[in-house]
Amino acid sequence: MAEKVPHSLCSEMEAIFEKVTTKRKLDAAGSKTRINTGVAFERWRQVRGQKGLKGDAMVAVYLLDR
Repeated sequence: MAEKVPHSLCSEMEAIFEKVTTKRKLDAAGSKTRINTGVAFERWRQVRGQKGLKGDAMVAVYLLDR
């Protein structure tokens, strides 16, 4: 006969499962908009700092509008 798992352990396991599932969903959503700047990463950050842009999305818009 199977052993019963204590209720508190089940709750803990469910919480961990939910946390992992949420993280996977967020990672999947983020990877849809991720780009690889490769060797241009330092230049990307330099433009961001020089122009005082708040985020990477603003850098992208700035560069596309030029």
